[in-house]
Amino acid sequence: MITESFLRSLLLIKHSLTSLPFFPVSYPQWELPIPCSAQEEHIFQSRHPAVPVPDITLPDFVLQDAELYADKVAFVEAATGKTYTYAEVVRDTRRFAKALRSLGLRKGHVVVVALPNVAEYGIVALGIMTAGGVFSGANPTAHESELKKQAEAADAKLIVTDDLNYGKVKGLGLPVIVLGEESISTAVNWNELLDAADRAGDKLSYEEVLQSDLCALPFSSGTTGNVKGCDANPSESGG
Repeated sequence: MITESFLRSLLLIKHSLTSLPFFPVSYPQWELPIPCSAQEEHIFQSRHPAVPVPDITLPDFVLQDAELYADKVAFVEAATGKTYTYAEVVRDTRRFAKALRSLGLRKGHVVVVALPNVAEYGIVALGIMTAGGVFSGANPTAHESELKKQAEAADAKLIVTDDLNYGKVKGLGLPVIVLGEESISTAVNWNELLDAADRAGDKLSYEEVLQSDLCALPFSSGTTGNVKGCDANPSESGG
């Protein structure tokens, strides 16, 4: 079947080869995309209706109806087989968000996450967003200097990593939350932090989080230069 990207390539080739004769190929009408307008000749829209985006935050969207699957496995860590059920994901997302607010994280504050593919990764990301923070994932195999550049560019207020990568971020002058069994005196242990959140009261300052608020700040790998960030919120990215 002729794809839209193939047709777009043909149009771009035609546009660039203005000095050469071009003989258009005829395709069945149902395979052709619909142009938005004659003036926007290289912009096409789908024949399918736009996907509706509900007016809720990304964590609320991901975790909605989670109680229907409470006992089913949501996350599995491939290396160890560790699992989290949907109920545990909801519980620990709320615990982590509460803990972050108790630590002083405020709406719009960036948290750099330098973790491998652990079972807790999704909980960390959702917890940051639930608290009103901005999740910024970093490659845990990156060099210390690269992590420093990202933290500085993002104006990060906090870092989440594991005990194996703590050495790369300990000198950045930021508070660090560490996942893992090892207790590090100069960092906050993940399990201890969640336990403390259970004991904390509910009178923490709460800032309403909106769908239009920034929730993620992904960075490029910096292949052609320094790493670069691109802000994202659910209302602009479609969830």
